[in-house]
Amino acid sequence: MLAEALETMAAPDEPVPLEDLLGPLREFLAAFAVPDFECIMQPAPPTPPAVSTGLEGFDSSWSDFAEAFTDFRLKVEEARQAGDYFIANALQIARTRYGGVEITQPSSLLIQFEGDRVVRIEFHIDRDEALRRAGLA
Repeated sequence: MLAEALETMAAPDEPVPLEDLLGPLREFLAAFAVPDFECIMQPAPPTPPAVSTGLEGFDSSWSDFAEAFTDFRLKVEEARQAGDYFIANALQIARTRYGGVEITQPSSLLIQFEGDRVVRIEFHIDRDEALRRAGLA
């Protein structure tokens, strides 16, 4: 189901509202995450991460992030399982709400499992940091 969610998220050639793009990932979390899973939004260092819990925290974190953009696309470049972690590297392509500037930003999604349940999901701007968090670098 996770691979299908990522495929659906990365499929649009045209920009879509971020809420529509995240729907498949949210459905995956609703089905497979523990109720109080951690959601970590990790901007570029040295900015500290924003940490929330559960689906409500996931929704709130992405709502805050989405305020800056009118539309959003993802291009998944690589995805793999590594022990208790799943990592996906992608390009985020977004148009700013103010100024209408298109930006492209490399990023990583890191999901930590305990058994078949998601206990943490992290969104990183620094791909190397995501690899370190997963013990892969």
